[in-house]
Amino acid sequence: MMKKPLVVVIDPDSDLLTSLYQTLEEEGYAVATCPNGLDGLKYVCRNRPDGVVCGLDLPDVDALDLLRRVRQVLPEAAILALAALRQGYLYADVVRLGNAGMLSRLYAERELRETVSRMIRRGKSYARVAP
Repeated sequence: MMKKPLVVVIDPDSDLLTSLYQTLEEEGYAVATCPNGLDGLKYVCRNRPDGVVCGLDLPDVDALDLLRRVRQVLPEAAILALAALRQGYLYADVVRLGNAGMLSRLYAERELRETVSRMIRRGKSYARVAP
């Protein structure tokens, strides 16, 4: 049996965590959720997920700093930042992380599913060609 790709979702909004958990699990991913950045980083370091979905409004750490740390630990992982409308100016910073993208927190489920799937596939191919 093939192992399901693991995605961790980091966000303080419990309703969003529940929604993303259900959406990604229905899509065939193993999903873990963390309500803050420190727990999220610990989880990433211990479990090395294939993808990280992270809100940019974290209560305990700067989300961009967290995503930079994630990229250091997991150079090939897909990273998807969830931004409020007022955070669009961060798009270039997020994309510079490599195999990373940004969606509005008002995403459509279909858009989320397609984006995560595409980014995880890209991460796996990136890992095969990376030195």
